[in-house]
Amino acid sequence: MMVHILVLLVAFDRTQPGQLAKDFLEKFRGGDMAECIDFLKQEFYATSLPDVDDKDGIGKYFSKQLTYRSFERMFVLFFWYMCAGALGILFSYISYQLRDSHREQQLQKQVNFITGVIQILEWVPLRLLALTFSLAGNFVQCFENVRASFWRFSIETNNADLLYGYANFAASGMVINNPLKESEEAEAQDRESAEIKAILGLLERSQAIWLSVLALITIVGL
Repeated sequence: MMVHILVLLVAFDRTQPGQLAKDFLEKFRGGDMAECIDFLKQEFYATSLPDVDDKDGIGKYFSKQLTYRSFERMFVLFFWYMCAGALGILFSYISYQLRDSHREQQLQKQVNFITGVIQILEWVPLRLLALTFSLAGNFVQCFENVRASFWRFSIETNNADLLYGYANFAASGMVINNPLKESEEAEAQDRESAEIKAILGLLERSQAIWLSVLALITIVGL
């Protein structure tokens, strides 16, 4: 049991999605996009970033990275813990560490191999999370999108983009535009903030569903 707890403490994200969203929104609402860019670089090790003048792009980039970071550091680990216990979490954690470390020094064959392993690790949990998004959000729109791309598998597939698309469909209808904003810039900033909050709420509801299922499996297993 102590080994399981130690592995969980090492592998799981130490910063909760809610705290990430809170810290980013403070900077985003303050209007300093250069500070937002620095935040993205620090928290997500981002390289290909939107232009500092592209507020919409910066907000959407954060939403996508928040969704995928929550997926790889929480939902993937939940899934493989249920399937293979501490060894499943350890294998997933090491795979992500190999992907993120010294990529510029790796041979292309090594990069492709690690990418393929991660695609395999993420294939089932990504689709389970997408189905969870359907239950926790706009079921019709999200489920139709999931069904259309359910069997897609390729090392060329960008799972961050795929998952963000599912999250957007699931969160559609939850973002309420405020028509009283004085300028288009303020309206766009308010819209992006509302989208981030909607996706955060979607992630939190999905996390609650997965934890409930994990608790149920644990109780039945006992």
